[in-house]
Amino acid sequence: MSRNILRVALALAAIAIIPLANASAITITINSITKNAGNTANFNTNNATNDGEWASATSIISSGASTPDVVSASVQAKTRYAAVLGSDVQAANFATRSDSANTNYSVVFTITPDFGATTYSVQIDTSRLGALVIRNEGSANATAQINAVAGTLSNAFTGTLNLAGLPQLNSNSTAVTAINQSASAFVTGLLSGAQVFTMNFTWSQSTSSGNNVLNGGDEGVVLLGLAGPNPDFGASDDYPGTSGRTQATDGHFAVITARIESVPEPGTWLLLGLGLVGLPLVARRRKA
Repeated sequence: MSRNILRVALALAAIAIIPLANASAITITINSITKNAGNTANFNTNNATNDGEWASATSIISSGASTPDVVSASVQAKTRYAAVLGSDVQAANFATRSDSANTNYSVVFTITPDFGATTYSVQIDTSRLGALVIRNEGSANATAQINAVAGTLSNAFTGTLNLAGLPQLNSNSTAVTAINQSASAFVTGLLSGAQVFTMNFTWSQSTSSGNNVLNGGDEGVVLLGLAGPNPDFGASDDYPGTSGRTQATDGHFAVITARIESVPEPGTWLLLGLGLVGLPLVARRRKA
């Protein structure tokens, strides 16, 4: 009788292990998002007649989410880099002004399945959203330009993390060119076990403001998710400001998606469960 009870207990224990496969999860954790040494230092220059500004910030929008370990389930994490660059010559100034800034930042993230036998694929979608803005303040031209993004990933991938540069906006009247770009990269092959990835993104931007002694130069701004810190600028570096854009949706974004491609078969979990719960029996017989 005791042997029959033991057999039933073993069978129930083994069956109970099967749902663990479906109750497990895969997670994406953003380890860090960091501005590197090549990222231009923030500044806000104001000498009353010749103004320039540059600011940048990084943020993690989502991280650490998880999804059930079932085929086709997916989980995402998201990061954002935001910036603003501007030039503005005021009246009674006999000079022009030019400003430039370099972006250089990295994202490190880890993808972890609960079971090493789970295989998954990785997709990274990047986008750059914002505006080149010129605001008419005088009769002297202003310019705004943003150059190409170079994106790299520590693992082999297809597709691209690069984004093209935009033509320079050059005008002596109010003008706006929207920045609306995107690209996708896919990690080569299927993955299993915890994997650490490093992405790096670099690009440059520039602005200028011309010279008009009586009225000053127009404002030239690259707007990428941050409002300008210099109070001498008009609405060109504000949100919604001259561009009419929404601040929360502007910036350089990276969206990481991990998708489950296969999970351990139920039979595998059953055999594993039977093996584990049967170990005490083997030990018992040896002692006997």
